[in-house]
Amino acid sequence: MVTEEGLLADSARVLSAFLVSLQGRNASPGTVSEYRRHATEFLAFLESRGCDWRTPDRTVVRAYLAGLADRDLSASSVAGRLAAVRS
Repeated sequence: MVTEEGLLADSARVLSAFLVSLQGRNASPGTVSEYRRHATEFLAFLESRGCDWRTPDRTVVRAYLAGLADRDLSASSVAGRLAAVRS
């Protein structure tokens, strides 16, 4: 059985590895920072809904995007967050 703490630790480990891979591809420090912030925000959203970060479905992603729209973010801000989620 996977515990919530295990899932959180697992997602943190995977996020860290992803960010290291971005750095290895010469992504700018700003890009790495933004991806970290956006991915962490999405992971927190999933956790608040009790969703497993490894298997979010379209409904959950749409709910996340709707929440972003409710915050009146610019199209580029939403696109940046979506890029982080896709990665």
